[in-house]
Amino acid sequence: MTKNPLGQLFPSRQSHAAPLAWPNEHADRGFIICFTGRCGSTELVDVLCQSKLCGLPDEYFNEEFIPHHNLEWQSQDVSEYMRNLVVHRSLGRTFGFKIDGFRHRRLSEIVDPNLHFPKSVFKFFYLTRRNLLEQSFSYASAKASGVWHVRDVPDAVGNIDPGHFDITDRQLWEEFALILEQEFYFERYFIETALNVQRLDYEMMCASKTSVIADVMLALGCSVDQVSESLAGLKQNFRKLRYDGQKDRAMIEFRHRYGKHISYLTAHRGRLPFASVRNYLYSEIGIDLSKP
Repeated sequence: MTKNPLGQLFPSRQSHAAPLAWPNEHADRGFIICFTGRCGSTELVDVLCQSKLCGLPDEYFNEEFIPHHNLEWQSQDVSEYMRNLVVHRSLGRTFGFKIDGFRHRRLSEIVDPNLHFPKSVFKFFYLTRRNLLEQSFSYASAKASGVWHVRDVPDAVGNIDPGHFDITDRQLWEEFALILEQEFYFERYFIETALNVQRLDYEMMCASKTSVIADVMLALGCSVDQVSESLAGLKQNFRKLRYDGQKDRAMIEFRHRYGKHISYLTAHRGRLPFASVRNYLYSEIGIDLSKP
């Protein structure tokens, strides 16, 4: 069984720890953005940070982030780490963070999120991407190129040439399956905890970013004037990654080969556990994700 990185960073299991009181001296409200990756979460939290009304949300339970914060705050366990987060990362009497399905499951193994982030105080958002194939390609290309985001600064290059690295069918299906695994986990979690989530997606962000931001800020209790002023001063801090024509050709060919399989899995997203997706891919197209 794979070891939980969060459990290794916080060896003392804290499922019994007393949660922080809400409201508290640093924040009256909180929010969590559940997301599946490559769907605009980085840009979304950047805009919320710019508002200075919605905390300083980030991916605080990513195992790559925690050591830096632990060194800064000298947190002894996960409960103290959470308290330090609220102290140092609240703004506008609000604390928020984003978390993907894999990290949420790991966090749930060492604490009870429902106690530490109560529904009476926290708002919950769920950010996904409608086009699973494009999302899978974005994951695969980011892993292959090492380029995940491009800051919109002078001389920044936002072009990626996927011809410099070959993305195989297996790699795309692997990312496709991992995204579906996260969606299945979240959908089951939402039902089991009777969680009311506000659903957002990447395509909504692309079509009307200001509308999405307004919806989130209003849900968090910001006034119409506060939202209007924040959107008026909005800065574009990230540049959209662009791919050359080889990517379009590759996606067309992939859809031609696997159109019915993409349609089937997309139609059943959120309802198929990873084992079922893996078995389907093996039986239908001979790709065995159980082997490296």
